[in-house]
Amino acid sequence: SEAFRSIREQAPDLSWVYLEYTDDMGHAHGDSPRMDSAIAYLDRQMGRLWTAIQYREKQFKEKWLIIITTDHGRSARDGRDHGGQTPREKSGWIVANVPLNNYARQQDVAVVDIMPTMAAHLGINIAPEWQRELDGIPLTGAVSVSRPRAFLFQGRLDISWKAIDPTGTVKVWVSATNHFKEGGQDLYQLMAEVPISSNQVIVDVRKMPSTFYKVVLEAKHNTTNTWAE
Repeated sequence: SEAFRSIREQAPDLSWVYLEYTDDMGHAHGDSPRMDSAIAYLDRQMGRLWTAIQYREKQFKEKWLIIITTDHGRSARDGRDHGGQTPREKSGWIVANVPLNNYARQQDVAVVDIMPTMAAHLGINIAPEWQRELDGIPLTGAVSVSRPRAFLFQGRLDISWKAIDPTGTVKVWVSATNHFKEGGQDLYQLMAEVPISSNQVIVDVRKMPSTFYKVVLEAKHNTTNTWAE
């Protein structure tokens, strides 16, 4: 009720609402009529928030983004708990009120994709040193590259990706440190710039020896990253 009032009357730039009831019922009862009823109750709660959003859009000509998601899946055995590696436990769902891009429609998305999606909707330009550390890819708008992979062998990195937009090039940046973890900065070296349609490149890192490497792929419409050990 407070979220409904806040959205309708104050319209903050960002609202985050956590509804725990379905989680409690899932842990307690698993796949059951009780869980079905909890989901129906959740649907009615979200319906109230949606009416508040519709009011803002109609009365004030605002453009709103709503994203609904779950924090985790459920046990494949009975739907109660989680923590294993089954597809049902590892997968979650995301609902949005806006058209999704080819990345979202064609590939498995994750909760880390939500933050850059919100930033894009709000028109927030993320600084490159922060953008390089983001795991997510926007679910809306143009996207160039996804699914980064990197494998270390004999002083070389075998780097691959999925080209969403096959035009243009991709810049491959590599860092042998992780100072960002402690609030510092990492020095990224530009190791290659190749056609994005190649979907793969091998770079020599023997001159920057390390036990791990942070790899960043920078393309026209987005930046994504991965690690190699």
